[in-house]
Amino acid sequence: MKRIFLVLLSLTLLNCNGTKEKSNTNEIKPVGPSTYYAEIIDNNGKKEVTLNFLDGMNFMLKEVSVDKNNQTIISIGTIELDTTEVNIIILKSAAGAKKIRIKNKMGKTLALLDVNGKEMKPELKRKENFEPITDPFPMKGMFAYMADAPLFVECFTKMRFPVAMEGDYKNLEKEYLANVEEPGKPILTTLTGSLISRPKMEGKGEILYLVVEKFDKVWPKRDCRSSLSTANLKNTYWKLLEINGEEIKIPSDVREPHFILRTDGKAVKGFGGCNNFMGSYKVNGNKIEFGPMAGTRKFCKETMEIENAFMKVFSEANNYKIFGEQLELYHNDKLIAKFESVYF
Repeated sequence: MKRIFLVLLSLTLLNCNGTKEKSNTNEIKPVGPSTYYAEIIDNNGKKEVTLNFLDGMNFMLKEVSVDKNNQTIISIGTIELDTTEVNIIILKSAAGAKKIRIKNKMGKTLALLDVNGKEMKPELKRKENFEPITDPFPMKGMFAYMADAPLFVECFTKMRFPVAMEGDYKNLEKEYLANVEEPGKPILTTLTGSLISRPKMEGKGEILYLVVEKFDKVWPKRDCRSSLSTANLKNTYWKLLEINGEEIKIPSDVREPHFILRTDGKAVKGFGGCNNFMGSYKVNGNKIEFGPMAGTRKFCKETMEIENAFMKVFSEANNYKIFGEQLELYHNDKLIAKFESVYF
């Protein structure tokens, strides 16, 4: 498989006019898997960015919003050369695309570009050693099991990961065997997992294993091209699960915070943990905008902080995603709240 140094080499063979020039091959060393890191400050606050090149074709990106309770977003994707600009590579994932500028021939420094193509500061510096990203994150792929050799093929990158028989693996295997039509046939699967480097079963070296932290669901008769948006945005009871990465815990004698988007009159109705509320909303594609919320004015000592944070979500949210039976509200590319559909 190609290594990232091949991407760097192809870029350094071009000058600023995009023409080939003679290169000193001694200046370019194979770097193999590599880690880049920076603490970037932008309009959204301080963000810790870790970029791992797994090889010359795939990457992992970890973004931690320090000013937002260390909210963490992890993505996996593919690496492409930008054919329109010199020294630019494109990181593509299911969440979208980001551009990176290579700052020198040795590839020791990279600059992450914002949506306007401007370099974000400071630049990402390559670390001395590769540091794997082991945090769990949502994954979608084709899972198959045969002869004690479970395998997961990630949908976007097509990367193949052997699956460790630990964590929540048993629940995954149970649901797979209950739904598979033919032995060994892949089934679309969603889960939260970690990628851990471990020794190969055969031969020398290490490979990435998938550790299932939390099994979600198998989707028979679907594949990676299928949309998993089974719940409808409108007329669904959306129960609040998380705000800024923190799980919402409500006393057992209190109604759960939730909201419903009505199709009649574009009205939002819900309960914040203390008060009923209502307001308006607009939807255009995956874009969403909420109007001011009005409601009763009771004070509840145990849940007032949760309700205030919930109302802030409505003022900040501007786009959404539905992943199976979960709704995620975002401010730009920042996940600010998670909800789960509830049916009565």
